[in-house]
Amino acid sequence: MQKSILTLCFLFLATVAFAQSAKVPIKTDRPDQTESPSTTPPGYFQIEMGGLFENTSSDANVIEHNFLIPTILAKYGINKNLEFRLITEIGGNGRMITGAPDRFKSGLKPVIVGFKANLVKENRKKFIPKTSFIGHLGISRLSSDFYETSRSFPQFRFLMEHTLTNKTSFGYNLGMEWDGFSQNPNTIYTVTLARDLGKGFGGFAEFYGYLQRNIVTDNMVGDHRFDAGITYLLNHDFQFDVSGGLGLTDNAPDFFLSAGVSFRFK
Repeated sequence: MQKSILTLCFLFLATVAFAQSAKVPIKTDRPDQTESPSTTPPGYFQIEMGGLFENTSSDANVIEHNFLIPTILAKYGINKNLEFRLITEIGGNGRMITGAPDRFKSGLKPVIVGFKANLVKENRKKFIPKTSFIGHLGISRLSSDFYETSRSFPQFRFLMEHTLTNKTSFGYNLGMEWDGFSQNPNTIYTVTLARDLGKGFGGFAEFYGYLQRNIVTDNMVGDHRFDAGITYLLNHDFQFDVSGGLGLTDNAPDFFLSAGVSFRFK
């Protein structure tokens, strides 16, 4: 399955490399965790794919690695205010314990389907952000045994963005995600500042995290992180990205790295 997905990705890349660029530059949801309120133009397919490496050391004797290679978000513009979304990810988990053999497992994570809908247009004079809504459903049975959840699970976010200047934007998300095991959801928040650096380059810096209520103590437990990255727009339909970050709390990963490519075609 992994070879088939990679083969399709290379075919898409070859097609887009010779395609004529659209007039409006591509808007993507990667590489940051803040989803863009912009939707895919009507009649266009958009593919956002990449890889992620995450390192976590729970104590001095245990080091855990998580991989997502590839992670693929496929989008189709139904009309100017609505897009269809399909997320497929091949995940891997490796654990190294001092004095014990290494363990590594991998497989297909639950397939996620959903939509993004535009709700409110931006009004810069009144400081009203461009606002959209994302609704997802993770399908537990469409996954490998290692990643199968006990039930299908919903996810949703509200996406907001302000245009501060012609080259600077400020975005933030707020939503909730269930994991398919517990009925206790994670509340997710993101805050990002993005800047057009010129000559096709862009940069961003971001804080984001997850909040979950501990059912034993009834306290909210936070997992907070910081990341930053660079994008490069080859043309209006083709973008590269690289990013990295680190955990700010004890229960967050030590660090993580990501790289990817996004493209669209009609």
